Amino acid sequence: FPLKNFLSFPVFDGRRIVMIVGVGNKEGDYDSGDADELAVFMSGAWSIIKEIRAEQELERSRALLEDMGATARIGAWEADLATGKQTWTKEVYEIHDVGYDFAPTIGNGIDFYAPEARDKVRELVRNAIENRKPFDCVLPFITAKGRPIWVRAIGRAVEEDGKVAKLRGVFQDVTKEKESEVQLERYAERLEEMVEERSRELEKARAGLYAQERLSALGDRKSTRLNSSHGYI
Repeated sequence: FPLKNFLSFPVFDGRRIVMIVGVGNKEGDYDSGDADELAVFMSGAWSIIKEIRAEQELERSRALLEDMGATARIGAWEADLATGKQTWTKEVYEIHDVGYDFAPTIGNGIDFYAPEARDKVRELVRNAIENRKPFDCVLPFITAKGRPIWVRAIGRAVEEDGKVAKLRGVFQDVTKEKESEVQLERYAERLEEMVEERSRELEKARAGLYAQERLSALGDRKSTRLNSSHGYI
């Protein structure tokens, strides 16, 4: 169809033009009212487009974080002090070996730690709530399937209206790192034992050599005195 008349309009986002839209072939001339209607319509349309793009970017970021979390075996958690309930990311559920329908609380979360570590966790939580002291600890842990692992828990207090309302942090399975650390410690201990053992052997060898030198020197002196008594010297 031939273009009889045309109205175009720039769409701004701040001071930046993000698109130019236009309409044409109206029966009659376009006026300022048409321009106002087009401006309002495209302003709303651009807001919707931005929201869709933001949601898409958020979804991409969320997927990237999940991939990173799965690779590093790390997730995030938050505890509501008013209800005692916790919110976990997907990775935290998986570290605990529980289903996504598991209802985490501060109490049952602490119960996953090895018995010898639970008092330590309770003290860290209490100190974070009462004194706003952040914590970062590596402790033994037992999953719902009975797997003994090592976890790193990081947490801090979150204030609302001047009061500590939540605890928030990250949670990571550091079993491989801890096992490597233990192996290095064992290797260092063994190396130290080998050095000490070698040092004792060297000390013993020096003592033996010193004894031989003393006997040799004593034999030389006796031989000298004997030769002197026979008039050889």
